[in-house]
Amino acid sequence: MTHTSQGISPLRQRMIDDMRMRKLAPKTRAGYVRVVRQFTAFLGRPPDTATVCTSRRFRARAHSVKKQDRLFIMEIRISPDAVVSGDRSFVVFDAHIRERSVECSIAREALEQYFWAPVGASDAQLLKSYADGRKRIEAIVCRKLLATPGEAIGLSMSDFAR
Repeated sequence: MTHTSQGISPLRQRMIDDMRMRKLAPKTRAGYVRVVRQFTAFLGRPPDTATVCTSRRFRARAHSVKKQDRLFIMEIRISPDAVVSGDRSFVVFDAHIRERSVECSIAREALEQYFWAPVGASDAQLLKSYADGRKRIEAIVCRKLLATPGEAIGLSMSDFAR
């Protein structure tokens, strides 16, 4: 077990050590620590003082927040009307959320790699690839808008890589 460093409670340090011992991935560990931090903020006291009742209230609240996210996603629609940028390196379109519009774009390379646009495709071929992959593009736009609401969205090849 590692020694507790300043600024980290013994309980959190124990949790981190346990996750390392179980060889959990760094992103999984970060997610667990984030949820415990949210739980602690919800409680207003250390998490080891929680009761079953407060744990249930926290889970119910978290579920309602996820439900709000699902409702938010249902309100996002991307425009079927898209244009190719002047330098032909992007397809530009709008996402509409609750009477607001957010400018979005997808890189030509992403359309070529993940949406079957031929290399060196004409504008019409790029727009057809965009239209054919619109549902998948919409799903990525929704995810990015949840993470950064209201900001312009630029989709690249890394957004579609698994």
